[in-house]
Amino acid sequence: FPSGTRCAVTGLSIPSKQLNLPLPATIGDLRNLQTLDLQYNRIPDPLPTSLGNLANLQTLNLRHNQLHDPLPASLASLGNLHALELEANALSGPLPQQIRSMARLQRLFLSSNDLSGPLPQWLGELRNLEHLWLGYNQLSGSLPASLGTLDRLTQLSLANNEFGGQLPGGLTSLHRLQALHLEHNQFTGALPASLGDLSRLAGLYVEQN
Repeated sequence: FPSGTRCAVTGLSIPSKQLNLPLPATIGDLRNLQTLDLQYNRIPDPLPTSLGNLANLQTLNLRHNQLHDPLPASLASLGNLHALELEANALSGPLPQQIRSMARLQRLFLSSNDLSGPLPQWLGELRNLEHLWLGYNQLSGSLPASLGTLDRLTQLSLANNEFGGQLPGGLTSLHRLQALHLEHNQFTGALPASLGDLSRLAGLYVEQN
């Protein structure tokens, strides 16, 4: 990415090429970029703050890399993002606060990291979410009632975490849900009977609770 580049590139896809250097700050010069797909590489920290300059970005796919550090605060500027795919890295700590500003987000994939702590109530503000994958982390606590406001969800995966308590009744408001993964957690109590009213639900996984 040469310094000072100004061009009409809207997509950059370099998957599975064993890239092993941090992203350069000049990536932020590609102001027309809508898709950045660098999955299945070995890209390390840090992510440049200049990523926040990509105001037109709709898809950011960095799954299966070597990211550990907190995401740069500038990612909160990516208000047009539709897909954030960061699974299979080593991100730790709570769910990144920057995601709260991504109101158009439809796909949030953060599985197979080291995220911990409870899910924030603000997750329910992401009303356009269709796919929410948070499995295989160390997330804990009770599920927030605000999950019930995500009425566009078709897939919700919370498997293999440390969630506990009873399931919120609001889950039965997710009428578009097709797959619900809750297995390998510490949930207690009975399943809400009204889960049976979710007519599109094809897969319900609750074993090992």
